Amino acid sequence: MGRPKALLPHPATGRTLVEETVCRVATAGVRRLIVVTGAAGPEVEAMLLSGAWAVGARLRRRVEVLLVECPDFAEG
Repeated sequence: MGRPKALLPHPATGRTLVEETVCRVATAGVRRLIVVTGAAGPEVEAMLLSGAWAVGARLRRRVEVLLVECPDFAEG
């Protein structure tokens, strides 16, 4: 792959996999999401904090996205 899976583009939407996942879960009505970051953590955090993942989404209510860094991500 050559890069973290979270940053791969979703084939149907072009969003990254992490953006698409957060969007779908939020659209389903989940109010609080916890995203654990590892490789490329700062890039993932910047993407999610920008809110671009929510553009065009039909959110039923406000969604809280909590970001947690996993310092030992390389260990699995």
